[in-house]
Amino acid sequence: MQIKIFPPIVPLVPYLRLFMGIQGVFPPTEPKHITPKGEGALFFPFYAPSLYSQFVVSDIIKTDMMVGLDKPMLLGQSNTYAKFNWNGTVHLIIVPLTPTGLYHFLRESAQSVTHAAYSMDFLNLPSYFNTLQEQLWEIDNASEAQLLIERCLLKHFMPAMERPLPTLVDPVVNLVNLHDGVLRIDTLAHKFKVSTRRLEQQFSTQVGISPKEYARVIRFRAMMKQMYQFPTTNWMQMVSDFKLHDQSHLIREFRQFAGMSPTLLSEDRPLFDQLAYRNAFG
Repeated sequence: MQIKIFPPIVPLVPYLRLFMGIQGVFPPTEPKHITPKGEGALFFPFYAPSLYSQFVVSDIIKTDMMVGLDKPMLLGQSNTYAKFNWNGTVHLIIVPLTPTGLYHFLRESAQSVTHAAYSMDFLNLPSYFNTLQEQLWEIDNASEAQLLIERCLLKHFMPAMERPLPTLVDPVVNLVNLHDGVLRIDTLAHKFKVSTRRLEQQFSTQVGISPKEYARVIRFRAMMKQMYQFPTTNWMQMVSDFKLHDQSHLIREFRQFAGMSPTLLSEDRPLFDQLAYRNAFG
């Protein structure tokens, strides 16, 4: 499995975090869980479609039932896990968006794709995305594919660059991430001199989930990162580190966000999550 990380050019930094190129073979397995990361993401296959790919969703995640690695895909915000089953040779560029980047990509409320995985042709995007995909099928190199995608996204985000949106969401997001999600929402509202209702409204529109749920996802992401960095993680220490009530609270969080207990997840370690935590959140 070859992994390449490409940083975005400066104008795209407010909208996306990085480009992650994946080329290699996913072994045949049962559907594996994908845990939420607190951000939407774009998936661009290149060179050749995977021989077999399927996004098997949970009861909460919506899909157009045609999602796979034979076409570009968008994964929206969520506060629960999904499942995927990608087998065979994969050539893929994944573009994790910033929390508000999804709103600017869609040019409408991010709630429209919350708890959803859609092929991009379902989203009625501009025609230059169709042209992009035709070009990507002709490229076998992740670096060249990334440059093509970057040029297309630069064009797509240009309206947002020309008319930046005044928002309190980005600084709130930054503070939540700085504290690994261990913050009360009323504390955030007080700090930024806004009502909790106003904060929730802006978050729902621009991020896709409420600030409380976003903070919970970020806290879980920090717990997952700790688990991957320190395989012998002590669960009671994690309870203390992340201000959980007790071990039962920890188990409930893992069951919601990962669909299994922390012990089982630490043993299972889904390949896609391993790639994400080692490369995109390292």
